[in-house]
Amino acid sequence: MLLKGECVAALIEVLIVAQSRFQIDALHPGARGRPPRRTGHNLLLRLRDCKDDVLRFIADFDVPFTNNQAERDIRMMKLRMKISGGFRTLVGAEIFATMRSVISTTRKHGINSLRALTMPTGDLVDLLSA
Repeated sequence: MLLKGECVAALIEVLIVAQSRFQIDALHPGARGRPPRRTGHNLLLRLRDCKDDVLRFIADFDVPFTNNQAERDIRMMKLRMKISGGFRTLVGAEIFATMRSVISTTRKHGINSLRALTMPTGDLVDLLSA
């Protein structure tokens, strides 16, 4: 497993190679706007400029390695909109969003989702805040 210093060193090495091969920051004389970049150059630049934020998960174990959980949380809403073309009413969309939020939260807390959806709201709040 690489330590943070080794990750930064590897990142710097990749940037040096990429800049020498593709001239990432070179401007084309007389051209207007930003010069075109090859695939991956923006990622390399972002890693260079934000390396502390990108590698935060190495030092702080509370930070997840990926944002997959956030993407999973919105996937059902997006899938529902894609299949049916959206919601007929704002109230229907709010109800669906609330139910998806409860299901996602109860899964994260290890609580049975069906039990949570059928219990009174006050009991659910007490259960989740405990």
